[in-house]
Amino acid sequence: MLRLFKVLCLTLIMAFILQACSLSLPFDLEGKVPITGADEVVELPEEPVQQEEAPVIEEAQPEEPAVEAEAEEPEPVEEEEPEEPPPPPPAPQLMPGEAILIDAQTVKDCYSGGSLVAGEPIVVGTGCDVWRLNFIERPFDPSRVDYNPNLDIVRQELGYDDDFYYARLMVDMKEGMQPDLGFSYGVELDLDVDGDGDVLIYVNGPEFMEDEWSRERVLVWQDLNDDVGGATPVEKDEAPTESDGYEFIYFESGYGDDPDAAWARISPTYPSAVEFAFKKYLVEKEDSFMWWMWASMEPYDPHMFDYVDRFEKEEKYFIDNSCRWIMHAPPNANLPNSCPVFKAAPTPGVGPCVCTWSRQQGLVCDCP
Repeated sequence: MLRLFKVLCLTLIMAFILQACSLSLPFDLEGKVPITGADEVVELPEEPVQQEEAPVIEEAQPEEPAVEAEAEEPEPVEEEEPEEPPPPPPAPQLMPGEAILIDAQTVKDCYSGGSLVAGEPIVVGTGCDVWRLNFIERPFDPSRVDYNPNLDIVRQELGYDDDFYYARLMVDMKEGMQPDLGFSYGVELDLDVDGDGDVLIYVNGPEFMEDEWSRERVLVWQDLNDDVGGATPVEKDEAPTESDGYEFIYFESGYGDDPDAAWARISPTYPSAVEFAFKKYLVEKEDSFMWWMWASMEPYDPHMFDYVDRFEKEEKYFIDNSCRWIMHAPPNANLPNSCPVFKAAPTPGVGPCVCTWSRQQGLVCDCP
C-alpha cells in the first residue's frame, strides 16, 4: 500500500513538471517578446546598461608656497669713506721763551669779586659795565648772584722779546685756574688806535693747557676790511650793523702761513693766569697799538664782533673784557676806553688825579 502511494505521488510530480514545460514564456532567451495575434516578433531595444561612474578623485596637488611680493631692493648707498684726519701741522721752528712783561704795561681791571657777599647781588663798580661803550664787566649771571671767578679779569700785562709779544691776563682764582671748564680767553689789538679791533688772538677751551707753550686751539683772526665796530667804533650802533666782524683767519692750531704765529699756556708762575705769545710782525708795522683782554664762558664768534653791536645788554653774561692800554706810547686817558690814568695833582703834596675818558665828557680827572 505504501509502495503504491509513493508511485502515485511520483506520477503526480512528473505530470506537474511536464505541464510546466509546455507553457509559453513571455520572452525567450534572446530577448524577443511575442505579440498576441501576430506572427512577428518585436525585438525590444536593448537598454544600455548604465554603469555607475566611479567618482573621480582628484589628486591633491601639492600647495605651492606663497610667493611673497619681491621687496624692492634698496638702492645701494655709497658708504662715505671716513675723512682722513688732516696731516699734523708743521713742526714749530721757533718757540716762545719765558714771558717778558713790562711794569708800565701792567694794568688792573675792575674786580667784581671784591664786592662778593654770599647770596647777595654783586655791586659792579661805577663805569665798569657800560654796554653801549663796549665796557663789559659781567663774570656772573643776570641776577649778579652766580659769580664765576674764572671769568673775572683782575689784571693784564704785556711785554716782548726779540721775536714775540707776550700778554698775560689774571683772573680771580686764588687757588688757580680751572682749565677743565673749557672757557675762552683772548687778547684784542687796535693797530691804528682808532677804537676798533684789528687782530683777535684767543684760545678756545684751554682744557688741554698746562704750563708748556702750545699751539692747539689757538687762533688768530684779522679784520682786513676794517669794519669791526660798525659805524661807530667803541659805541653800540643804533642801526643794525653790516659789519662781518673778523673775517679772515690767519692761524689755527699750527696751520697757516706761519706755524709759530701764536701760542698759549697757563702761567707756570701764576696758576690763575693765561699767557699768550704772538709774533711781533703781526703788529710791528705800527708805531704803537692799543690792547685789551677777554674772558668768556662761551667760545668766541669772531664774525659777531663787536658784541655790543650784535646783542642787547640783557643777552650776554658770563663775559668780561678789560679796559684798554697803549703800547709804545705814553698813557693817554683821551683814548677810547682807556684804563684810568694817574696824573699829578695840580696842588703840590696832594695825591695823584685819576683820569678816565668818556665819549660824552672827554677826559675826566678825579683829583683829591
